[in-house]
Amino acid sequence: LAAHADDPEFLATAAWSLGQIGDAAAVPALITLARRSFLKSRLAAVEALARWPARADVRRTLGLARHDRSELVREAAERLLATTARAGGRRAG
Repeated sequence: LAAHADDPEFLATAAWSLGQIGDAAAVPALITLARRSFLKSRLAAVEALARWPARADVRRTLGLARHDRSELVREAAERLLATTARAGGRRAG
């Protein structure tokens, strides 16, 4: 990902793909994207992180995303936190 740090389309696609693969080893990279990247990649990373709702680091990142500068990211984080709360924190997807 570092080689494409300035390419929001690549980063968003990478975040989406990592979420689809579902390997928990991707969580640290997704957290980084959710916190530091372009809007598209932040949004894709937040949505991908919903696959691991029981992880404290994921819940913490989604909680922080509720205060993102983008309304889209804030709304996605709120929606995902509400969904995981209703599901009892079980793994989604």
